[in-house]
Amino acid sequence: MPELNSPQVWRRSSRCDIKDCVELAVDPRRDRVYLRSSRDPQVQLELSADAWRVFCAAIVAGELD
Repeated sequence: MPELNSPQVWRRSSRCDIKDCVELAVDPRRDRVYLRSSRDPQVQLELSADAWRVFCAAIVAGELD
């Protein structure tokens, strides 16, 4: 699990229901992105900012449909 020196600010979509949400936090240095499920917030996925941009671009391009 990633450990940051400053508190993470977790965000979730306004369309999310109460229990099952994907949450996102950006490292203060903006070089890492963290994802977690609101159902199990102790488990976090850490991505480089570059990997996150590639992932988002693939979604927009429809490559993951």
